[in-house]
This record gives sequence, structure tokens and C-alpha cells, in this order.
Amino acid sequence: MSENIERMQSRLLNIESVEPILAGLRTISMGSWKIAQSRMGAVDEYAQLLQDILYALADHLPDAKKVQDILSKGNGKPRQKALLIVGTERGLCGGFNQTILNAAKRHLEGCTRVGETVETWVLGSRVVQEMQKESCRVFWSGTLSATALPPFDLVVELAHRWLNQYQSYQLDVVEVIYNKPVQGSSYKPVVVQLIPPAAIDLQPNGREETWPPPIIETDPLELLIQIIEQFILIRLYTFLLESTVSEHAARYELMEDATQNASELIDELNQELNTARRQEITSDMQLLAAGAGLLSRDKGR
Repeated sequence: MSENIERMQSRLLNIESVEPILAGLRTISMGSWKIAQSRMGAVDEYAQLLQDILYALADHLPDAKKVQDILSKGNGKPRQKALLIVGTERGLCGGFNQTILNAAKRHLEGCTRVGETVETWVLGSRVVQEMQKESCRVFWSGTLSATALPPFDLVVELAHRWLNQYQSYQLDVVEVIYNKPVQGSSYKPVVVQLIPPAAIDLQPNGREETWPPPIIETDPLELLIQIIEQFILIRLYTFLLESTVSEHAARYELMEDATQNASELIDELNQELNTARRQEITSDMQLLAAGAGLLSRDKGR
């Protein structure tokens, strides 16, 4: 067997051994993608229930100024920020982590220009590694599950830490930067404000009034604070889930392309290998025929 055929056979065996792994990763990514989307649907339903409670609570709240004081604070001076950067624990998702890192660096530069002090919080070992390579300061870092959805316990831990710092005036703003799914497997980096909450609707805007009217025995302001805290938890969990959706969608797309490329390459190598074998057999037969002819001529003499 020629050296060229042996080399093609070795390459073919390598690719054939890798193809099932790529297909398996593609299937896992598809499953994780769908599970994260399903969880987002459940979270949206819970958020809508909270919104319905707010609508029912609206008529029992005091004047708008007191409500606004609960939702936000600040004195116009340079602010102390916490910025959570959400990356991944695993690779094989293209430029996912580099995209979010580049967006975070641009955002941090903008904060520095306006005199804001930022504590950088990072979720995902891949982004932490990249930031360490570039000597970027990380105030806090945490890990994500490589296989499961982001744990809600982590959301509760982070949100409560920030809320305690916010209430004690150690932090003025908490922002989250993550890759938000756009369409199909596409995503884009976005920066969203988590604390103080920027989008809580207290007006039903034409919604039908519930009957019978709700009976509220708890202090409306205390109840409002509890609901706002739940909104913050749900929003942070939604951001992490959206990042997970983007990650697995990107990984699925890459594994799908890699699987197809491996399959096409296997077909091409099989064709080349069969052609090389036929050429080698033809060459051997020609040599045998020539050899037989030479023997025949020697006997005739």
C-alpha cells in the first residue's frame, strides 16, 4: 500500500471518529437551547403575575414622589457602579466571549470618561481568563454550570448583595452586559440597568379592572418593595437565561456546520481513497502484464 493511501486512510479514520462527537455536541446544544427557551417562558409568566399584582396595588399607593424615591435615588454626582459581565463556562461557541469582552471594554471606557467608578463582576471562566490575559481588574468572579441552566440561587445571592449595597449607598447603579438573542442563532451585546429598576409599570393603561376588587391588608409600600425585589430577581434571571440561549444557539450553529463539513470531507476522502486504490491496482496490473510479456519474449528466444 502506498504512503499516500495510508495517509488518506489515517485522516479518514480521524475524521470519522470526530464526526459522532460533533453530532453529539450539536444535539446537546439544541437540547440546552430549547430548555433555556422553555424556562424563559415560565419566567415571563411569573413576571406577568407580578405585574398584575402591581396593577391591583396601584390605587392603594401613596403619592408618586414616595414611589419614585423607592425606585431610584441619586444626587447627580459621579456614580459608583457594579457591572456584571456574563460570559460562558465552555468554549466551542465562536466569538461569543470575545464579543461580550469587547463590548464591556468599550462600556468601561465610557464610564471612565464621565468619572464613574465601576466594580467589574464577571460570570463565566472564559471571560475571566481573557480579562486576566489583558490585565483587566476583576472585582468579583463566579462560575456557571457547563451543562445545566444558571441556578436561581446564584441570582438571589448576587441581587441581595447589590440591594444591600444600594440601600446603604455603597452602590448607585448595577448594570448587566450580556449577549442577547436576536434571531435564530444571532446575538448582540447589550447593557441593561438592573438597579435601580428602570421599567416598572404602575399604570394599567386601559386594562380591565378585576372584580371583586382586591383586599390589601399589608402596608402597600412594604408590599411594593417586596414586589420590586422580585422583579429585580426575575430580570437578572432572565438576562442569564437569554445569555444561555445565545450561547447554546451559537454552539449549535457551529456544531451543525462542523458536522456537515466533516460529513462532506468524509465523502471526499472516500472518493479520493477509492480513486487512489483503483490507480494503484491498475498500476500493479500493468506491471504484471509487462512482466508477463517480458517472460514470454525470453522463452521465444
